[in-house]
Amino acid sequence: MSVSLHLKTAQTQNLAPQMVQYQKLLQMNSLQLLSHIKHELEMNPMLEESDDSLGAELEDRDITEPEFDREEHESDSNLLETDEWTRNSEDGSDPNENSWQDFIEDDSRKHGSSSYEDDDYEIPIRDEPTFVDDLLTQFALLDVTQEFKIAAETILFNVESSGYLQAEPDALREDINLRIDNENLEILSQHPGDPIPPGMMPSFLSEADYVKWVARMRGVKLLNHLNDSEVEEVRHTIQTLDPPGIGSRTLQECLIIQLQAREKLDAAGKLALLLLQEEWSAFSMKHYDEVMHRLEVSPEYLQEAIDEIRRLNPKPGGGFGDSGAKAVTPEFEVVYDEKEDDFIVSVTNSSLPEIRINKSYEAMRKQARKKKFNQETKQWLKARLDDAKFLMQALNQRRETMRKVITAIVHRQKAFFIEGESGLKPLIYMDVAEDTGLDISTISRVVSGKYIQTEFGLFEMRYFFSESMTNSSGEEVSTRIIKNKLKEIIDKESKKKPLSDQKLTIAMKDAGFEIARRTVAKYREQMNIPVARLRKEIS
Repeated sequence: MSVSLHLKTAQTQNLAPQMVQYQKLLQMNSLQLLSHIKHELEMNPMLEESDDSLGAELEDRDITEPEFDREEHESDSNLLETDEWTRNSEDGSDPNENSWQDFIEDDSRKHGSSSYEDDDYEIPIRDEPTFVDDLLTQFALLDVTQEFKIAAETILFNVESSGYLQAEPDALREDINLRIDNENLEILSQHPGDPIPPGMMPSFLSEADYVKWVARMRGVKLLNHLNDSEVEEVRHTIQTLDPPGIGSRTLQECLIIQLQAREKLDAAGKLALLLLQEEWSAFSMKHYDEVMHRLEVSPEYLQEAIDEIRRLNPKPGGGFGDSGAKAVTPEFEVVYDEKEDDFIVSVTNSSLPEIRINKSYEAMRKQARKKKFNQETKQWLKARLDDAKFLMQALNQRRETMRKVITAIVHRQKAFFIEGESGLKPLIYMDVAEDTGLDISTISRVVSGKYIQTEFGLFEMRYFFSESMTNSSGEEVSTRIIKNKLKEIIDKESKKKPLSDQKLTIAMKDAGFEIARRTVAKYREQMNIPVARLRKEIS
């Protein structure tokens, strides 16, 4: 038997703890970030508010070199700056290097801070609970899966103050599954296992696939993504809560749910339900003669049913006043400078506390080197200091990443910031990812729930992303532009003789947009514009 020595090159995927913290911070909006920073200031004595700017503090202090292995931190820093999920290493690399499995196995033991693991605390906007809080409490009492609870929270946070859900089903499902992915990372980090031998881990895995692979290796059960039908099931469950009808997409659906929620219906209630379910079209167009003829009911009986319907609440969320309103703080303000023919992008998160390392505790940490404290105290001080430096670096990187994304959006949507909504161009996440060198998932986290203040109003960053259609000139235009043009034509129509969908189709073609009649009807319904008959006004 011979003994030999061989060199072998292998690829491994590594995830620094800073990356996990950075991803969480990146997805927070200004209010959530403010709450998170205040929470950290309370929990970590190594942090304190500073009178200086965060950027100056990062320059003045050696924040990029906390007191652990320099090579380890440099690789972590590069990972943050390039926004890569993977990097290559050879066998025999630095044994102190943090990797995906290192974080999953003992993140809490290495860094000793529970504040980064617990990001479920809510941001207090008002003392009294909102209607969303009330509905979430009701939903939590149901016997449902954790996936459904995450879906319910996501759906309710997308419900408008009126109680209706206008979010597109695809976007809603993606948001729910993104939150499930984040929850799976937390689950896996709480189930440590043996180190994964070199060579066993498949190469070129995405973040989600890697987490699933490690979970299978360790026998950990993760949460599953939800499909469209499961998301709809959660939505229908929410509609049955009190008040009924929350989360409905249409007025008809909202009214039907409210009637079905009653324990017992009298004769007028039963007729009202029949009107909403089977005669909605004729009833909504006030074709009462046709309704009475088909249902064989008297005018008096029909009037009782109509009165029953009028007692229902067309806006089930309105009964809670403004308590359910969510405060919105823009992340950026974009102003066009005509003189310089350039854009001024300003950060509007000046209310965020500016933090630095507490000098007293930093001095105590230095004293610990001279063995004035026991080993446990030294480890505690080091862990708190490393946590503080991690947070400051992540905040700085978050600001830089958001700057890259907003710069790319402004560059791609120059016409919008000059002309307004008429200048909006088609834009997808991949375009901004290519401009910035960031991952698509990072772009999604950046634009989620964040707003930009412009000269034309306040817009969510997602507003600037839309699909494209080709006009009669062969130019690709945003679907939002098409909807705005359709609304403009309807606004200018004669109210004595409103345009039918077919005539709207012809008018859109004359305006340079060749779209089908069913597309016109689809866009009209999405904008909550009724059919021509219901737009008619009596002179």
